[in-house]
Amino acid sequence: MLFIVEIPHRLPPRAWVAESKPDFITKVEATCPHDLETFDQAAEYLRDDLHSCVILTIDEAREYEFGGHWAFAAQFALDDLLERWAD
Repeated sequence: MLFIVEIPHRLPPRAWVAESKPDFITKVEATCPHDLETFDQAAEYLRDDLHSCVILTIDEAREYEFGGHWAFAAQFALDDLLERWAD
């Protein structure tokens, strides 16, 4: 499972999950006018118009601490997602 936190330039952060790398590619590709064949292509496309974007495994997400732009809101979004998805 992948935990994704998108931090736009002006809007609050948004967190979502993907079951796997192929699921991540499918979800990103649904918003993209291009065919994305690899995880790296999908991640690059997603990050292109954001202030930042982190893609974490469950273990990484449990220990990750945001800093900087929108740090509190990003941490809250990730923690909320972890509560709903992590055992």
